[in-house]
Amino acid sequence: MVTFSERRLVVEDVHNLGPDYDKTLMCWYERFQDHLKKGNIDRPEVFCRMWDFYLQYCAAGFRARTIQLVQIVFSKKRAERYDAVR
Repeated sequence: MVTFSERRLVVEDVHNLGPDYDKTLMCWYERFQDHLKKGNIDRPEVFCRMWDFYLQYCAAGFRARTIQLVQIVFSKKRAERYDAVR
């Protein structure tokens, strides 16, 4: 952040995406499970187990708020008005 301030960049917006990312990961998990049951996934069993673990572990981290995902918008100079797109 020091480098940004030295170059006179201004923080216009900070958005915490973590709560939405939990839902996104669980949707990916459910879709993967559906495709797996239909036989549409041509990957070794070890890959499928690791992918299941990864998706559920990350979703749990976002749900417990031990993992954060933020989007920060910077500008070179302060805008008269910044409208956050959400």
